[in-house]
Amino acid sequence: SDFIELVRVNAGVVENRVKFTEYSVVQDMIARRTDDESGNYIVKHFDIEARENLDDGTNRGVYTAANGGVETKETLVISPGKAYVDGYEVELQASTYVSIDKARTTKNVQNDTVPASLGNYVKVDNVYGQPDITEVGSTVDPFKLVKLYDQQTVSRGSSAGANIGYARSRAFEYYSGTQGNVAAIHHHYLFDITMFNIVDVSAANTLTANAVITGTTSGATGIVVASITSAAQFNLMQQQGEFITGEAFTSSVTTNTVAGTILATTNNAVNRKNFGRDVKQIFMDTSTGLDYTSDINLTESKTLGGSIDVTTTAVTGFNTEFLTDLVVGDIVSLPTGSAGVQEERRVTVIASNLALTLSAAVTTNSTKVPIKRLRSAIQEIEETALIYKMPKDNIKTLLGTGGATDTNYAFRKQFTTTASGSGVATFTLPSGQTWAAPSVARNYTMTVTGSAGGSAAIGAVVPITATAAGSGTITLTVT
Repeated sequence: SDFIELVRVNAGVVENRVKFTEYSVVQDMIARRTDDESGNYIVKHFDIEARENLDDGTNRGVYTAANGGVETKETLVISPGKAYVDGYEVELQASTYVSIDKARTTKNVQNDTVPASLGNYVKVDNVYGQPDITEVGSTVDPFKLVKLYDQQTVSRGSSAGANIGYARSRAFEYYSGTQGNVAAIHHHYLFDITMFNIVDVSAANTLTANAVITGTTSGATGIVVASITSAAQFNLMQQQGEFITGEAFTSSVTTNTVAGTILATTNNAVNRKNFGRDVKQIFMDTSTGLDYTSDINLTESKTLGGSIDVTTTAVTGFNTEFLTDLVVGDIVSLPTGSAGVQEERRVTVIASNLALTLSAAVTTNSTKVPIKRLRSAIQEIEETALIYKMPKDNIKTLLGTGGATDTNYAFRKQFTTTASGSGVATFTLPSGQTWAAPSVARNYTMTVTGSAGGSAAIGAVVPITATAAGSGTITLTVT
């Protein structure tokens, strides 16, 4: 050619500008030094935008059909940028278009699964009845409210201690142990957990349930859990902010009698209820049917510092910090059973860092033994959204051949029935639904809600793995 290219212009846009001679030895030396010193790097990023190759007039495609645009390709638009590669300057002064084939090959996968986590749960034992999960006539309410209590069950089917919070039930299933035994572990899935805060005030008040209390100085708010009459203490739920010691407060209900100021104990840790520390029992009250109770399985064990002497219910510590490590209501484990077997007792009084009182006498008085604190924990706390990841990142369709629906869902639902005189219980599903395999223990939790004289106790969990039939059909029969 008789021309030496210095600048390339296309449609008024500078696409290339020659800055260096083609055979510059000095340039090679500088490039080698730059590469040794700094490696490859970008000065101005090359932004990449994916666009349709075929422009249909509305999709911001790059090429019309007349100019070669096709639906099976997409075009990557690489913006102007600058970088150094192997020490040499690489610069784009105008956008560059790179067309690539779209993914069009698919693979048919049959019987794949989408695991569905049901969210937060706690492990429970000593189960009596079961919580309401779905609607069944007028006897079972969906997601029925359950109450959280601060003591373990004393009488199965009855609440124990003080009500310190609310929650709702999403699901309930068997997990481990001998099904039907009080020691069997179940998963109770909870949501909408609301813990209470105890408010101490300097004068008697009369407040209405659900009234909104507001601190006049702090602006902190909370909802009254239960009505009180001439009382200087009340529970709040859904508290926002922190009340200030000595401040007055107001009620959203004008007929309430409000008096006194906030006491310092209101902000004590023991007054601000915490699920893992304080909850020991879950209770569901029903106007008809069977009340449900279960004890929180205390999975979090911590050996406290120092050692103790224990005589009946009195515990004396050595180098212990009971006031820091424990609160009244905590469950402690002591090696005071026969042959050093661990026994569990509830803490009723904490007199000092070196002295506390237990709820019941130990079996064997012991000296210089360790003490463990047992508390609960909400499992899978990160599972807060009922959105489930598909088995593959890129999925064309969930429909079968011809566009027909080809997806099956497994879900939990509650049913009630009355067994026949011979003890046979039958459950029937609507058309299009089938029962899961009863041979898998976690698929079913059956409880006795009433009895006219059978051998099963009211409230008992009855295992059906060996006595039920009907897998894959609409009728489940338990004998």
